[in-house]
Amino acid sequence: MITLDPSYKQRTLVFLMLCFVPLIAFSCDDENESQCNTDQNCARGQLCISSACSIVTCENISQCPGTGRTCLSDLNQCSAKECGDELNGVSLQCEAGLVCNMSGSYLYSCSPANAPTACTMDIDCTMASEGTSCCNGSCASMCDTPIIPIDMGTGGDTPPVDMMVPMPTAVNLCTPCTNEAICADLGEGAKCTAIGEGNFCTSACGDHTDCPTGFNCFSTLGQCIPSNFECAACQQTPCEAGQFCNINSGECGPPQDLCGNCSEDAACADGRVCRTIGMNPTCVQACDTVNCPADMTCTDGGCIPNSGVCDPCAGTCSGGTPYCIEEEARCAECGPTSPCAEGLRCDLMTYMCTDALPNGMCVVDTDCQGGGLCFNGTCVECFQDSDCAARNTCNTDSFTCEYSACGGVECQTGSSCDASSGRCAPGCNTNTDCVLPDVMDCNTATGQCYYIDGSCELGGDAVCAPGGQCMPNIFSFLDPTLPAQCTCAKEDPTDPLSADRIPCHTGQTCTDLSSILGDLGLEFDATCGEGLF
Repeated sequence: MITLDPSYKQRTLVFLMLCFVPLIAFSCDDENESQCNTDQNCARGQLCISSACSIVTCENISQCPGTGRTCLSDLNQCSAKECGDELNGVSLQCEAGLVCNMSGSYLYSCSPANAPTACTMDIDCTMASEGTSCCNGSCASMCDTPIIPIDMGTGGDTPPVDMMVPMPTAVNLCTPCTNEAICADLGEGAKCTAIGEGNFCTSACGDHTDCPTGFNCFSTLGQCIPSNFECAACQQTPCEAGQFCNINSGECGPPQDLCGNCSEDAACADGRVCRTIGMNPTCVQACDTVNCPADMTCTDGGCIPNSGVCDPCAGTCSGGTPYCIEEEARCAECGPTSPCAEGLRCDLMTYMCTDALPNGMCVVDTDCQGGGLCFNGTCVECFQDSDCAARNTCNTDSFTCEYSACGGVECQTGSSCDASSGRCAPGCNTNTDCVLPDVMDCNTATGQCYYIDGSCELGGDAVCAPGGQCMPNIFSFLDPTLPAQCTCAKEDPTDPLSADRIPCHTGQTCTDLSSILGDLGLEFDATCGEGLF
């Protein structure tokens, strides 16, 4: 399913920042870049990033950022999904003569009907007609395999062809697999587990202590699963000596500085150790029981921040330079969470305070005082309905929110929203009007039936509060049986304790996990429920 991020958190408009001429106009020298709101505004093989159509190269779908995207086998460029999904309720289909790749590295892209299935590993060929081996980028029945000579007593080095055996391959956690036999070297109980869009070797566990750094014991499976729920490329193929796996980028690189991603102690520079903060393996200062800063606790030989958030600047940012630029590990005058004094704005190119723009002009969203979104140098209210409060819709001509009694109101099966009252009709008045009164309640203001625990059914008997959306469970890639969840939204996405902009039904709590799990490199919506989980 293709979804748009309702918060537009990533709309930093780097393209506009580079092209902005204060108080005059926006212009750009690159005539090949065009402005966009969604990937569908761009040419095939391009993505809409920071409101500009951009080329992102790839070798498989996992290298294409965000959701609703695929890697094109003919261009090796990221693009919007071409098939195998829906867009705005319309099924995406390949043109005549093309077929949809329903597995492998180029999942959800179209290829010629007679073209060999493209691949980067054997798992990509599970459903291919050509065979189950990935050979030189294409699926085939068999590859040329290195062999081990077996001395049959003939004095020669080369045995008869029918006595040659395949060269054994080392198996690690996250090794791609097609069956559990491939993973047997990881010990009793090892399995070939579906993780993300592939199958990978995992080992049995009883708790987190049974798993190496970078992996957690997923209790429902009893297996060691990567902490970020994705087998990175550098985990699938171990790095060379002196190089270490950055599980966020998926690439091998040099040892990491403070707060860098890691998978083992050796991946951290200058004597630091790899310890888990939240759910993210992170390079931290080594310690005994007494030498950590006051706001940290020495745990398992590493200084763990009591806040649960690693600070690359080691707590040195205060006074005139309160903001830590994490990528550069240095303190600065201002930043997204450290605004400038009234009458000034933060230049996110230099992280310094400068004169404010005239009212209504902007470079990034934070320039829009009192809320709003930055578009083409001007502050606007919305890009889509989810940017507006419930019972409002976005006028995409004026980019303003306009009242609509049924805006954002979804009704349960057999019911529809009455435009005059904004209430589902026929709707409920008590929970006994709902099909499962033991687990459902009634929103008497809207006539909507909903599950008390915050789960939902798209187009079913239990729906979300006005403005909320029924989305797949964030952990459904690990357990497809997990129910869908209702989304909500906070007034300040950076503050999980801020007021609700899009609230849940009565009795439910809007919980934003992005501040807790965002460091994993994954995107999470705030969701409704009876508690944190």
